[in-house]
Amino acid sequence: MSNYLKPLRKQQGNIIVVFTISLLSLIGLSALALDGGHMLLSKTRLQNIVDSAALHAAKEIDLGASHDEARLAALAIINQNLQATENADLQASFTYTSADEFSISVTPHLEIDFSERPDPFISSTLGSATYVKVVMHDLALSSYLANVFGFDKEVSASALAGPSTEIVDCYNDLAPIMACGTPPPPGGSQDDHLFGYDYNQIQLMKTGSNSDPEVGPGNFQIVRLPGDAGGNDAMRSLAGAAFQNDICFSPSTAGLETEPGNTVGPIYNGLNTRFGIDTPQLPADEYPRDVNTCHGDLIELDSNNALPEIVQVTAMGPVNPSERFTTKMAGETLSQGYYAYDEDTDSYQTQDFYDYEDYDATAECPASAADSGQGQDVFVNNIVEASETASVDRRILNIPIAHCTGDENGQTTINYLGTGCFYIMQPITSHGGQDSFIVGQFIENCTSEGAASWQATDNNGPYTIVLYHVPDSSDS
Repeated sequence: MSNYLKPLRKQQGNIIVVFTISLLSLIGLSALALDGGHMLLSKTRLQNIVDSAALHAAKEIDLGASHDEARLAALAIINQNLQATENADLQASFTYTSADEFSISVTPHLEIDFSERPDPFISSTLGSATYVKVVMHDLALSSYLANVFGFDKEVSASALAGPSTEIVDCYNDLAPIMACGTPPPPGGSQDDHLFGYDYNQIQLMKTGSNSDPEVGPGNFQIVRLPGDAGGNDAMRSLAGAAFQNDICFSPSTAGLETEPGNTVGPIYNGLNTRFGIDTPQLPADEYPRDVNTCHGDLIELDSNNALPEIVQVTAMGPVNPSERFTTKMAGETLSQGYYAYDEDTDSYQTQDFYDYEDYDATAECPASAADSGQGQDVFVNNIVEASETASVDRRILNIPIAHCTGDENGQTTINYLGTGCFYIMQPITSHGGQDSFIVGQFIENCTSEGAASWQATDNNGPYTIVLYHVPDSSDS
């Protein structure tokens, strides 16, 4: 029996060795968890500090500050952020002694530099160097167990900020017709100018034939959207076909391409899907009608194929009345609603239009407005529930607005100003070229998705201050 136990006695010390190795491994893993987690958290906090410093310095430069003033602004933000309780460990490693805002190396742990371009970043003292790089490096952190294993805990971070490339307007719902507007005055904003329109102003969106187009000879306010080519594409776009890609425009550089010709049939079919007229090419389940197709009295053009003078009378009185209206209607008792000038009788006649205020309030269709149309195409005046073949807001179109001079001939490019949301007041009621006009009511500036153009050019368009990746750096 004793001989049998001898091998076991010889192995009794092994457990101590295994335990010691396991304990050291456990301590090492604990050190990695504690110090590694602390280091990662401190790195994130330091990155937030340099990001805010770079953005603040770039903003100061954008407002006219010098490089030295921008360095001081960045240093002030860094100091302010380091005062936070959670950044005490970082603050203990950062020193402000001998800070030199006139040098790239502001302190032993801080560098602030400038460049004319974000990539490549080339140090420059020129006033045109508006991109700011902030680097905080080799900040030592307190250690829990890392020093036992000779592990130095230091963190670094870098950030680069400056003007974005020009911000462009991007859309996925533009209609291929345009309205003509005016640019804002120097120093003015389009948000205030509204392209020269008034809210609820009735506007001719597309002219018919035999008219004097605002754009120029041969143009009827149809535009060629990117990717479109010809009448059938314009028809589907006007019917509301989904865009495969966003369409982007820049107010400082982009133009709208006109689509010459009247394109009567495609425009008639495309727009009128919104009033319940579908075709084999534009089935109702893909291009539904609006739930509300009420249209009231139809607006007719005058002998010059232009909109007649239309004056709205509210509870406050006539809105922007002309001198002729004021003279002719003097002494008359005016009812709230619309008055249109009739050149045949040289007088103003009341009109029962179904305007955007009625549409927005889902007011009943005017009793005077019967179903209309020609041949097989009957535009029904009614309001229905939303379904697969009837959707809300189908009569609200996002339409590009351009600066028309009347001199553009044939297929050409004219200056893009922005987009407006228009309520389409009535269907196109005839296939005839002279009657293929569209009438809308201006509601508001339509919103767009602002996106960076990513073109490294200094355009005069809108921009913002953004962060960039620091070239050749893993710390940003």
